[in-house]
Amino acid sequence: MGSLPRGEYSPTSHHLSLLQQVMDIGDIASHFVRSYKRSFNGFVAKLNYQQREKLANMEGVVSVFPSKTLYLQTTRSWDFVGLCESFKRQQKAESDVVIGVIDTGIWPESESFSDAGFGPIPTKWRGTCEGGEGTARGGVPSSRIAAYKVCQPNSGCNGADVLSAFDDAIADGVDIITISLGSGSVSDFVRDSIAIGSFHAMEKGVLTVHSAGNKGPDPNSVSSVAPWLLSVAATTIDRQFIDKVTLGNGKTLWGRSVNTIVSNGTKVPIVVRNSDDKKRCTGVTPENCDCVDSELVKGKIVLCEAFTRTDVEYLHM
Repeated sequence: MGSLPRGEYSPTSHHLSLLQQVMDIGDIASHFVRSYKRSFNGFVAKLNYQQREKLANMEGVVSVFPSKTLYLQTTRSWDFVGLCESFKRQQKAESDVVIGVIDTGIWPESESFSDAGFGPIPTKWRGTCEGGEGTARGGVPSSRIAAYKVCQPNSGCNGADVLSAFDDAIADGVDIITISLGSGSVSDFVRDSIAIGSFHAMEKGVLTVHSAGNKGPDPNSVSSVAPWLLSVAATTIDRQFIDKVTLGNGKTLWGRSVNTIVSNGTKVPIVVRNSDDKKRCTGVTPENCDCVDSELVKGKIVLCEAFTRTDVEYLHM
């Protein structure tokens, strides 16, 4: 993913010529997906291992990497940080700011997006506009929102789509890009779609604000480490997920848990020993839930010893 060359240059033609060197011409149409050509230079294609390696070794190719699935990383913000709804603002300056939001997209007709009282669209904007009615809570309420949908319900966010959103947002003329997505781990910058996209945004004077990850506050848990973007995170949260289990003697135990099963008063057995398969569970301790026999524990609550805050205390199989 490099910068676009100066002067006369056709990105798509160049990308297709590169593919012609690694696969049969007849296969290109079904394997070529898209070009990035508005803000930086790159393309998406379906390649096998041999084709990928051959392309990666070509002169002028910065990197070739698979498109990873990223996931949403977000929660409530403004009430938590204590930002009240009424405070001194400079609405004229705010209305000239265009914020590119890369996530699940929006419904323009929703009551969350009103342009009532807004002035003309900033002349720097080169994208398309759709109207809506309503109000939304945000840090800069009078700013303009440019939405780029890269995430699909229940399937995450494709890294190739994230790069496409960066390509469009930069060219559309946004001032700031905000993206609360991540994979949970750190990748090499030349193989990280957010690091690559934000680098080219930085080159064009656009700041990218990125969520640092959802695995804190443990050490080394930040997954947004590129030095050219602004990583944002909280050390804690004011939200708790609480659930309870009521024992046969009537005693109720409360703890942090998410339970999607409605018992309707049905009593479920609790088991401590959750596997009798000694061959499959060699070298592990079944009581720690690191080897669970699904047939043995089916329909029961499994009690596990928890050594860290991330260990599961009990499972409902």
